Amino acid sequence: MEVYSTFQREFMQTLSCVQEVCVQTALCQQEGTLEEQFYNITAEVIIGIMEMIDGYANPSIGKLNVICPKNGESLKNPPMELHDEVCKYLKGLN
Repeated sequence: MEVYSTFQREFMQTLSCVQEVCVQTALCQQEGTLEEQFYNITAEVIIGIMEMIDGYANPSIGKLNVICPKNGESLKNPPMELHDEVCKYLKGLN
């Protein structure tokens, strides 16, 4: 039997919600080539995860701080909105 902390459970449930919203949205927007659809759905999932880290997806979780154990650097230093910045790198954004 696996035991999760409240935070872990909230985190996993929020990821599940990101997936559900993205899949349902993609099913409603079946346009373009299959490749374009794949880029769109994966972009939306990635943005949803970045919104989660930025603190917009679940008020119970709030903002998350991702730290690289190798060098101690924070993903949010210098401060930025990850869900906005990642868009510069992703294909498939309409």
